[in-house]
Amino acid sequence: MIAIIDYGAGNLKSVKNALDYLNAESIITDQPEDILKADRLILPGDGSFGYMMENLEKKDLVNPIKNFIESRKPFLGICLGLQGLFKESEESPKVKGLSIFKGKVVKFRKGKVPQIGWNKIFSNQKSIFKEDFMYFVNSYYVVPEDNSIIAATTDYNGNFVSAIKTNNITAMQFHPEKSGKAGIELLKRWLKPRKFVANFHGSKNLRFFSMLTKRIIPCLDVKDGQVVKGKGFVNLKYAGNCVKLARKYYEEGADELVFLDITASYEKRKTMIGLVEKVAKQIFIPFTVGGGISTIEDIKNLLKAGADKISINTAAVNNPDLIKEASKKFGSQCIVVAIDAKKIKNKWKIFVKGGRQATGLDVIKWAKNIESLGAGEILLTSMDKDGTKEGYDLELTRKISENVNIPIIASGGAGSLESIAKVFNEGKADAALAASIFHYEKYSIKQVKIYLQKKEVEVRI
Repeated sequence: MIAIIDYGAGNLKSVKNALDYLNAESIITDQPEDILKADRLILPGDGSFGYMMENLEKKDLVNPIKNFIESRKPFLGICLGLQGLFKESEESPKVKGLSIFKGKVVKFRKGKVPQIGWNKIFSNQKSIFKEDFMYFVNSYYVVPEDNSIIAATTDYNGNFVSAIKTNNITAMQFHPEKSGKAGIELLKRWLKPRKFVANFHGSKNLRFFSMLTKRIIPCLDVKDGQVVKGKGFVNLKYAGNCVKLARKYYEEGADELVFLDITASYEKRKTMIGLVEKVAKQIFIPFTVGGGISTIEDIKNLLKAGADKISINTAAVNNPDLIKEASKKFGSQCIVVAIDAKKIKNKWKIFVKGGRQATGLDVIKWAKNIESLGAGEILLTSMDKDGTKEGYDLELTRKISENVNIPIIASGGAGSLESIAKVFNEGKADAALAASIFHYEKYSIKQVKIYLQKKEVEVRI
């Protein structure tokens, strides 16, 4: 039996879904006796260092975890579960970690923070880790005193430790449960250990890859349980079955998936939890859900259902403190703020309730504000370009990207392969969201990525 520790982390369901797929028996638990009886133990991680450690203390789980590790049974730490093995973190200076290893946890000093997306890991010891793209979402990384425990490194404006391995402890900064087929294979190797051969290629290989890849994200706009697509947020037409399209895009190599219940806020109802659960079981890539989210409890319920990130728009405008509270509890990497923007008298203004209600808010000022409140990412939709297939609003995307230091997902207007390349090269987007071109099979995800690669845009293929 594998015990997955429940201290309130967001990716519990994602980890369990991956283990279920591998036919590995597991339970999600916050009971000390379950931890001590388990054959294997997983400490998953979303949120903040302080939040995790404070909750582990409250639930009397610190000593059971340490005792389990001392028993030499297999232990796996994921993301924050890696950071928690060290004594302290810059994120929560007054909070003590598990102190299994000597070293510290520090914040990225360069690039957009958090690091969100697919980056390559380079193995430097005989272990389960192989050179491949994995999904990262982190603002902090570990700096061990003992370099012999380092199992893999990654480059994000400089090398950082992306995995460690020693005796019975395996831990990684990335999310294997959200790293597609490569992540599933890694979990399989952890479950069924054998002799491994190191495939570290040294610093020579690092020169060929030095940054995060750009992300291609299909969007499922959902109304009445079905995927729809319109133009300028109106004239919606049926575009496919939600669960089937999600699985299809995962198999085709999508980097993430966004699910937007586009009428939930307007109809004053909650997001369809049951549909979210069905989709989450079909994919092993990051899954963002938006629509009808207005409270911390809403966010908690969606994360429990299998979402990895949540997207808020109307609720963020109505109650900006929700961004701050949610990012503190669940981690900024979990909180995406959606901006629906329309040009009014040569200025971009914010709209809410599925584009139906003007707010008068200036887009750039609002983007800076939500970053300061703790948003980890912005989903930026140009209402003027949405559904036109005329290309993204490059000026809008570039201006937002240049004014904030968090990742930007560009949305609205994807129509040609060239338009997607331009939003990266000229719009300075970190990810491109598209719907119509995929739903109606104008292009496949693979076709998009091959084209981008030819245009020297780094993508995961």
